[in-house]
Amino acid sequence: MTTHTILCGSCKSPAKAVANPEPDDKVTCPDCGREDRFEDVMGSVRDYISHSAAKAISSRLRKTVSNSKFIKITSKPIGERSFQWVTTELGL
Repeated sequence: MTTHTILCGSCKSPAKAVANPEPDDKVTCPDCGREDRFEDVMGSVRDYISHSAAKAISSRLRKTVSNSKFIKITSKPIGERSFQWVTTELGL
C-alpha cells in the first residue's frame, strides 16, 4: 500500500491529524491554520486526484494526435483549479 502526504492547498505544508482519524476528526495546517473535517479533506483530495488524472490524460492525448491528419481535437484543454487540500507524488 502506498502512502501519500496530505498538503494544504494554499501553502503546501503537510497537514496534521490524529492517527487513524474518524470522519469528524479535524485536520489542520500548522502554517496557515486551515482546518477541516477529515471526511471533507479526503473529498478535496479525491477531487484533486481526479482533476490531475484527467488533465494528464488530456495532455497526453493532445500530444499523441497533434500531427494526425485523421484526428482533430476540438475541446479546450482542461484548465487549472485550486483545491483546499492536495496530495503528493501522483506519478502522472
